[in-house]
Parts: sequence; C-alpha cells; structure tokens
Amino acid sequence: MRVKCVDAGDCNGLTVGAVYDVIRSLCMTYVVENDYGDESVYFSYHFIQLPTIYIAGSITGVFDYRKRFKKVNDFLTKEGHLCMDPSILTEGFPYESYMPICFAMIDACDAIYLLDGWESSMGACKELEYAQSKNKTVFYEKLDKKEGKL
Repeated sequence: MRVKCVDAGDCNGLTVGAVYDVIRSLCMTYVVENDYGDESVYFSYHFIQLPTIYIAGSITGVFDYRKRFKKVNDFLTKEGHLCMDPSILTEGFPYESYMPICFAMIDACDAIYLLDGWESSMGACKELEYAQSKNKTVFYEKLDKKEGKL
C-alpha cells in the first residue's frame, strides 16, 4: 500500500506503518483520519501535545538518585511527555544555587511529577509549593506504581 500525505509534505512511497512510526517519533499523541481511495491512503492529522513535566524528588543524601530520576524520565518520555530532570545538574554547588534553576525548569513545564519520598526533601517541598503557586498539575509516582504503570 502506498501513502500520500496531504499535510506533511511529499512522502509518497512510504508504508502506512512508516508514517505511523514518524508520527510516534515526534513524542506526541495523534489522531489519524483515513480516507481510502484508489491506490492511496490520504492522511489528515492533528497533533495534541502531552503535558511537559518537571520531575521532583530527593537528591541530597540519596545514593542512586540519578538512576531513580532516569527511570521515571524514561517512563514519561515513552508515554510521550517532554521532561525536565534536575538530576542532570552538576553536583557541588550550594543548595540555594539550584532552586532558581529548578524554578525556571518548572516554569517551562505544565506539570510536576513527585517521586516517592519527596516529602523528606526540602527542595522537592519547595518545588511543589512553587508549582502549585503557578497552577501546575501535580502527579505522584506512588499512584503510577499503584496502577502498575511503573
């Protein structure tokens, strides 16, 4: 089967599966409407961007914090979200130096995702308070674990 893409430029010759793979690779959910005619499939699609998410959790004093943040980042990315991950910041600066950076990362996102144990982190508590003051959506890792997603 050959495909003619109406709104995506010229991509004649691609299979339907290849077009779906390209759309999926954009990390967005999508709606595809098909009109079958002659020898071609004509696509008209509309992209819906999923929320961008800031990941918050305990870092100071947690040995494997980068591994924990990466696991959640990978999970959320696979679900189609773009993530801001503070665990990538260089270690060694005073705690107070990180908060303005983290607040800027939260500003760039639609939501905040709290890792288990966030309550014991002064920084994560401040990040949640800041996110709520900016009307950000709040997600919790424990709920994803309870639902078997993580």
